[in-house]
Amino acid sequence: MYFCNDAHIGYNPSLVVWIIQSLESFFGIKSNDSIIRTLKTRIYLHLGNPEQLKVINRKINEFYDYRSKFVHGDMEILRYGSDKFLRMKSIDEYYSKLIGLNDFGATLIISCLQKMIVTNSKSIEFSEIIKYK
Repeated sequence: MYFCNDAHIGYNPSLVVWIIQSLESFFGIKSNDSIIRTLKTRIYLHLGNPEQLKVINRKINEFYDYRSKFVHGDMEILRYGSDKFLRMKSIDEYYSKLIGLNDFGATLIISCLQKMIVTNSKSIEFSEIIKYK
């Protein structure tokens, strides 16, 4: 993914893909799962329900939507040195969003790993159980 490499600030859209891949792998999400729904469910099961559930839900949706647009080619990629980059009025907004999403994703990964450390866990397993009594 060299075409979106940005050594100047260290952020590029491919980082979002790697962060999502890390979370999917951490939570054992399979390709036939409803990825976003399963991801949210497992994040909340692992970390607990956040105080600002709606805000976190929106942020996860925004994060995954950004990833999908990048992966499926529905997003313009800006890079230093290109003519479009130099003419772009909203370049600060572009990088602000990218940096914010990458920071959010990194925070999720770190929080999940911290929870594993605090609970002295070496692995995590999810299962769906229904019991009738």
